[in-house]
Amino acid sequence: MTRAIASFLSGLDAANVIGGSSRAELMQESGLADKMTHVSTGARASPRFLEAATLPGVKVLLDTK
Repeated sequence: MTRAIASFLSGLDAANVIGGSSRAELMQESGLADKMTHVSTGARASPRFLEAATLPGVKVLLDTK
């Protein structure tokens, strides 16, 4: 099922964001990673990225002077 959805998404003329280590691995193994807009191993960070929230790791880097 996941492979079928990934294949479908890769054919869309739209932005695709894939999150989670197992899904990122699947994208690499199936050769679909290059057809996605963004593939991340951070499943928890992906929704925050999509809602344009500042990620904790990025915030720390931005706060250093």
